[in-house]
This record gives sequence, C-alpha cells and structure tokens, in this order.
Amino acid sequence: MMSSDSVPMHGEDSRIRKIVIVGGGTAGWMTAATLSKLMGRSVSIRLIESDEIGIVGVGEATIPQIRLFNATLGIDEDEFMRVTQGTFKLGVEFVDWSHPGSRYMHAFGTVGGRDLGLVQFYQYWLKLHQLGKVADLGSYTFNQVAARLGRFMRGTGQPNSPLTNIFHAFHFDAGLYARYLRGFSEKLGVVRSEGKIVDSVLRAEDGFIEAVVLDSGERIEGELFIDCSGFRGLLIEQALKTGFEDWSHWLPCNRALAVPCEIVPEPTPFTRATARPAGWQWRIALQHRIGNGHVYSSDFIDDAQASAILLANLDGKPLADPRVLTRPLEIGVKCIAAHCGTGTMLLDTDYLDVFAEMTARFPNLYGDNSALAALNFRLRPTALRKLTTGPLAERILHGSDLPVPISGLLTWAGGMLSWREHRKAARIENPLERDAQIKRDLGFDEGAFTRAAEVLRLV
Repeated sequence: MMSSDSVPMHGEDSRIRKIVIVGGGTAGWMTAATLSKLMGRSVSIRLIESDEIGIVGVGEATIPQIRLFNATLGIDEDEFMRVTQGTFKLGVEFVDWSHPGSRYMHAFGTVGGRDLGLVQFYQYWLKLHQLGKVADLGSYTFNQVAARLGRFMRGTGQPNSPLTNIFHAFHFDAGLYARYLRGFSEKLGVVRSEGKIVDSVLRAEDGFIEAVVLDSGERIEGELFIDCSGFRGLLIEQALKTGFEDWSHWLPCNRALAVPCEIVPEPTPFTRATARPAGWQWRIALQHRIGNGHVYSSDFIDDAQASAILLANLDGKPLADPRVLTRPLEIGVKCIAAHCGTGTMLLDTDYLDVFAEMTARFPNLYGDNSALAALNFRLRPTALRKLTTGPLAERILHGSDLPVPISGLLTWAGGMLSWREHRKAARIENPLERDAQIKRDLGFDEGAFTRAAEVLRLV
C-alpha cells in the first residue's frame, strides 16, 4: 500500500477519503469488497483494471480462513459455491514427496481422535503405536478419513460430538470469484475504471504517488494506492522501485504451466500436490473441470519437458494447450517471440492471435519475422496485414532463419508478393540481403530493421 498523504499537522483531518486499487482479479476485488463493506461510503473507492490484460484464471485452492473472509462480507456459502463452480476441500494430499508411492494427507482441523479425560489422544496413540496395535494417525483423523472416502458434510454444531467442528475450505474458479466480488463491490459504491496504466505521477517533495495516468489520458488521483497488479508491480516496483529480493537459492522453482482438463469421475474434496523430477504438480477439482499445473525449475527441465510431464499426468482430456504463466513478462523482462508465434509447416499450431493479444498486455513483448521469408506454408494475407499495420507493426523485429532457404515463392503463391517482386528478390545472391528485400516487399517498415538495437540495448 502506498499513501500520497504526508504527515498531517496537529488538528488537521487526516482521514483518507480517496482509495485507488490498481489491478483486478481476486486480489483487487477482494480488497475492494473488504474496504467497501467495512468502510461503507465514507470513502471513495476506485478500481482500475483492463480487460486486455485479464487474469491468470486458474482454479483456486484455499484454506479454512477463506470462510472467515466470506463471512465478514456476509456472503451466503451456497450462493458462493454455485456462482464460482466451487467444491469443498477438507485438506491437501501430498503424493511421492518422501519417496515414490508415499501419500500424506494434511487434513484441516483436529488431528487424531478426541482426548479422554486429562490424557490427550496422541498419548494413547503413541503408546499403542509402539506396541504395533494401531493404524496410522490419519486413520483417526476425521477430515482425512472423509476425504479418502470422497465424503463431505458441514459441521453440525451439536455439543460433545465429533461432527461439531468440521473444518473445510473451497476450490473455486478464480475468474468467477473475481466477477462475483466485482458485482458485490459495485453495489456498495466501488467504481471500476477500464484502462491500462501508462504512467505514475510522483510528488517531487517526497516521492509519494500522487496519481496514475491511463492510456486514455485520464489522470486518477488518490490518497491511498493499493497495488494488486501481481508480478507486474505497476506501483510497488515500476513506480517506487522497491526492488525484488531474490530467494531462488531457497526456492529454485521459477516456472509454471497451467492447463484445465475434463473432470472424471466425481470431484474430490481435497487438493493434490504430486512431486515431480524438477518440481511439483497441482490438481484442483471444480464442478466443471479440473485445474492442473506444473511448477518447476528451468535449471533442470525446459518448457517442452515440463509440458509433457503435465499432460501425461492428467485425469481427463485436456481442454486447452498448457499455458506458461507469464512471470518474466510480468516483472518487465523483454521477451521476443520466435516467428511471432506463427506456424510454418502445415500441421503446426499457429499462435499469432495469442501473440497479438499478449502484446496489448505487455509492452516488453516483441516478435521476430524470421520465418516469413522461408518455406512458410501457413502465412496468410490476413496475418501479414496484422503484422505490418497498426500497433502490432511497432513490435516486430527483423530476423532471418538462415540457413533455412530464403525464398519468396510461397508468399508469391499466396498473393502477398507480385511476380516482379519475387523475381527481383530471387536475383539477389546474398541470402541475408534477399531476406531483407522480401520483408520490405511484404510491407515491413524500416523500423522493423532498426528496432532491435533499442530493444536489446544494455541499460
């Protein structure tokens, strides 16, 4: 949180009147919902988010404290479960962590059975365990037994009963939860502003944030700014330069893939975390799908290997391609997408539309046009127009796929080069010069040939 207020003089009214929340998703809308519920209309609350940026939108696994949060807002649990496609959660199962084949259930609530008189349950269990007369501790833990059987019920509240307090949490669709909280917050007076922040205005005298500026030119001032922009850190990092503390020597996993799959069979009332060779995999069962992800260290496996491991260990048919969570882009790393995400061979998957959408979200994402003058069977005039006109054209860098043969034959056959332009380029002996000429004839401006010098400049 960053406040633009300086220390008030004695007797001045120092109460905050204007709050600006930067970023939506669950973080932004949970913040907005809490403040609007507890502070009412005594303050003005404004949340800024962009539909172009979107949210990660994976399945969310929670702990029992989420019930306290929802109760504070006065949210009906049945309605919440319905609108978020949620399921109940009794704990987390850890698979293969100590050794292959091992399973440990971290169940919420009381571990073991009920105490008897002045002697706690675990004292009885330890004694009998030494004598080899009892099962493992989890066999006496209510939530673990219920989770293994796929059973669930809410606590009954009956005194002197093991059913009195059944601790539970939820799995839910994070995107649906954010949408639900948005409606809740707007009813309480929160104002949502659509747009991307392009600048933060700092006060000269103390460096506090005074306002943010949207891509529309609108300037939004506030007295308290709350950064919910995730890894991008629009305020806390990009504006205030607070720095990033590297813990990779303790936490080596630095990449993540996410993919949903069909739900088979019935949803399970627990989250599963399975150890993998270079990380771990999550499984979160919702009403309409299973959310899966693979967290791993790129020092040991690459994205393709991580994707193969993830896809080989799904319960059902994948509903999308695995998506790399965009941490490098979100913290400001400049990235160049090979071939602008386009396919070249006939059976290649084409990601040009995904690339175009991501450039709108990330000003540090670029693409190279290297494959477009090679034997490219997938390039179409509509795709070429998208790459050479409008905002996307300003993100293109010239590149070459040499030693892949350079030819304009297929672009001529596709109607993107004239016969004269094709023959003119074919007479150029130097393949790099031939490549550049074809790109110019295809419509790439001179900026594409010089932009890399600025993009790759060492700061």
